[in-house]
Amino acid sequence: MKLKERLFVFFLGCILCVSLSGCGEAVKTTSSGATQTTSSTQSTVSTVLSEGDTVRSNVSSEALSPFEQKFSQNPIDVDYQADSKKALSMVDMVALADRYSEIWLNEETAAYDFLLDKSSENDKEAVKKEQEDWVNQKSQDLSQIQTQTSSMGNMANLEYSSRTLSYYKNKTKALYEKIYQIDPNFSYHYAGKGAAVG
Repeated sequence: MKLKERLFVFFLGCILCVSLSGCGEAVKTTSSGATQTTSSTQSTVSTVLSEGDTVRSNVSSEALSPFEQKFSQNPIDVDYQADSKKALSMVDMVALADRYSEIWLNEETAAYDFLLDKSSENDKEAVKKEQEDWVNQKSQDLSQIQTQTSSMGNMANLEYSSRTLSYYKNKTKALYEKIYQIDPNFSYHYAGKGAAVG
């Protein structure tokens, strides 16, 4: 098998791993303090490192909760899947994962702002505290991902970028799951390819 074919097969395998993440236990954080949030965030990293991302392409839509059904149709994953078919080299795949990591991070910020705006006065402080804890823990989590992927040789950059994408996506998903409880008809900030992200 040629190198290009091997890379493509590996890339498809990575996409499959990313697609099957979330089939395990969902990570939920609460507002009971930094210790629990840190523990949940570390669980998120472990989930990301072991399972990839949360797209569910092989699961019947009947088996998914209404929120999972809505999240599985998000426009970021739709565009990512389309763009991934065009990424034929390792450099392309890393650039794609980096670009979509940034999109997920922007979506996370927008979801947090929306959740804060829609939360009751009683819940606002808990939402702020949880976000503050996540922001404070983020560098350590990303450093842990870097450490765990650094020994992967030629695949290290792709693994790091893919896991970073999953890390941001999982945090965004947790926020949207809370938003769904308030407004099941919410809209994503990212409207799709060609739309402004910001």
